[in-house]
Amino acid sequence: MMVKSMTKQRVISGYFFLTMILVVIVFSCDKELPTESKNNTTIFLTKISGDALIGVPGDTLSTPLTVLLNDSNGKVLSGVRVDFRVLSGSASLADSIVVSNDIGKASTKLNFGKEESFVKIEAKIFGSENKVIFSLSAINLPPTMIIILTGNNQNCNQGEMAKEPLQIKVINERGESVNGCVVSFEILKGVGLLSSYLDTTDTKGIAETLLTTGDYIGDLQISASIFLLEHNLSVTFQAVSLAPTYSISGKVRNFQGKGISNISVYLTSTDDMIFKTFTDNNGDYSFSDLISGTYYLLPWKSNYKFEPQQETISIQSDHQTNILGEFFTSIVSEPKLISPISFVYTTKEPVFLWDPAGNVEKQYLFLMSSRIPAPFWMEEVDSQVTSIVYKGTMNLINGNTYYWKIGAVLESDVIVESEIGAFVVKN
Repeated sequence: MMVKSMTKQRVISGYFFLTMILVVIVFSCDKELPTESKNNTTIFLTKISGDALIGVPGDTLSTPLTVLLNDSNGKVLSGVRVDFRVLSGSASLADSIVVSNDIGKASTKLNFGKEESFVKIEAKIFGSENKVIFSLSAINLPPTMIIILTGNNQNCNQGEMAKEPLQIKVINERGESVNGCVVSFEILKGVGLLSSYLDTTDTKGIAETLLTTGDYIGDLQISASIFLLEHNLSVTFQAVSLAPTYSISGKVRNFQGKGISNISVYLTSTDDMIFKTFTDNNGDYSFSDLISGTYYLLPWKSNYKFEPQQETISIQSDHQTNILGEFFTSIVSEPKLISPISFVYTTKEPVFLWDPAGNVEKQYLFLMSSRIPAPFWMEEVDSQVTSIVYKGTMNLINGNTYYWKIGAVLESDVIVESEIGAFVVKN
């Protein structure tokens, strides 16, 4: 009897000890992270808000993910822990562990990631398999506008690629760039080629193509379009295909190779168009915006002579756009006496005639007597003058022979003289 009593007592003590452990565990769990009501009733989870919503990548969903906790009698339960976690998709949660409030609700905010995705969020009662799943979508806002960035209103040479790409940007209603839109480019007017007729917008919302004009001169129109379900978006580029233009450049120099400034250079065409320019301080000249055809180059300055006298240039459509013209060289020539020469008879007031030297800056007439070797009369005349009447103070004597010559100073301070002419005075 005593043995049985002690055994029974030990069993009762063991049950008591086990019961105390379970009570401590239950009260410990209930105090730290409650999972169910104190009456051990089943807890039900119901989705209240946030399910099946659509948002925009990068945004915080304005509607919280909310669940309601109640028991089998419909009574709301407060103080119950609910764990939220992302099962799939690109998203993050403001709070992952939430305790239901006084009205039995537990909520958290959802932040979508930067990319489009389908998101699944689990809300689960801690320590239980009771859970609900929220399904949401992050979808980019649709495009609402196409903006032309570059390439509009270009002038293009016939048969050449335009200098700027035809570039557009696609944005949504917020003004944000829309990535991944297929843009269709099409030539509406004119003749040409596009490097791409379909392009997809990049992360900056940009798409582009390159235009090459064909054998066509005139206006071009190129559209950039996006085709949507309800409507289409489109913009139109304007361009002009022009006949190619060319330039001619060259140099005018003196016999020493130095450039001569302020020389008139004429350019004439077979259709009687005349262009004129002047050489700069280095003797350089140029003509631009020329079309194909045959041209004649001619340098000119009073009393100057050039070699060659003119140049013929034929511009073909397949030529380089920059064409090197002639390097004209001024010719050093002596003055040529015309009259009086060869001992002809003249009056006491002879008229001197001559053809001046090329490139003349100054001219001098020297008159000498056979009896006086040095000139007794010297007259400086303008570079344009080609004749002068004797006005010296010494009277010319009847029957005497006189001698004269022209000296000229050129633009490089080079002095040249004519041959000596002779005449006889006879009243």
